[in-house]
Amino acid sequence: MSSYFDEHECPQRSAEDEVQNLYLSLARMLQDMGFESDVMSALNREADRRPPASEQFIKNLPKVTQLTAGEKCCVCLKPHSVGETVSVDCGHKFHVQCITRWLRLNNSCPVCRTEFPTDDEEYETNKRLKRQKEATLQELHNSMFS
Repeated sequence: MSSYFDEHECPQRSAEDEVQNLYLSLARMLQDMGFESDVMSALNREADRRPPASEQFIKNLPKVTQLTAGEKCCVCLKPHSVGETVSVDCGHKFHVQCITRWLRLNNSCPVCRTEFPTDDEEYETNKRLKRQKEATLQELHNSMFS
């Protein structure tokens, strides 16, 4: 008994074609589930790479006027001095040179990883969308289990 495909002279699919179809099916499923932006951002950006803090944020770091004896910069471990020390939003204190160098590479506190604003609009948009998605999931969870 011959098969339908033999009778109609359908070309055989290669394993490569099957794999490609599986990838397309996975992409459609992720898109239908609302993960399209997550997949795209993962493809467009290194997974853990974060942009530097915004220049405005770095420029406006508040100088510390009162220091506790014995406090040291968490980056260089040298004692703080008035006029050379700034604090970031989370309250940690650093020498101006130490934290400026860090923030030109990263957008977070080197001690607690609190995130600071960036000049990267795409990153900020993705961060906002992620917060919205988490809030939506939390609402859904609360509506189901409360």
